[in-house]
Amino acid sequence: MYPALGLSIGLLGLILGISDLVRTLTLPIWGYAADHFSRKTLLVVVTGFWGVWTMAIAIVQTLPQLMAVRAISSLGLGVLWPTAYSLLSDLFESKERGRATGIMTAVSFSGTIVSFGVLPLLAAGDPEAWRSALSLWDWPVL
Repeated sequence: MYPALGLSIGLLGLILGISDLVRTLTLPIWGYAADHFSRKTLLVVVTGFWGVWTMAIAIVQTLPQLMAVRAISSLGLGVLWPTAYSLLSDLFESKERGRATGIMTAVSFSGTIVSFGVLPLLAAGDPEAWRSALSLWDWPVL
């Protein structure tokens, strides 16, 4: 990603930091929303919002664009933890909640781990290949 945008690798840390900051600041808001609105609806709507903005990262051309789109997409990332954990407490009895939470969290982190293995392999052959990983319209039809 950084060669395609002409950035230093250190600037990618700034992008992740902005994402974490936005997510951290919005977590209490999402927690409040999870207590006062339909948790299922929140997850579906906000995950869709997050997904669209995450795909938009594939078309950025500059650092300011990347920072803005990543910050916007991070607004939706914050909804997951308070809303999903709260929803799990509704769906599972107390003796099953720990396992359900562990499985949900493991699946979530598994995607991150896989992406750390797959995305560098894509980028090794083409500095623009990271865009395909983020944009569904570039994926081949199976």
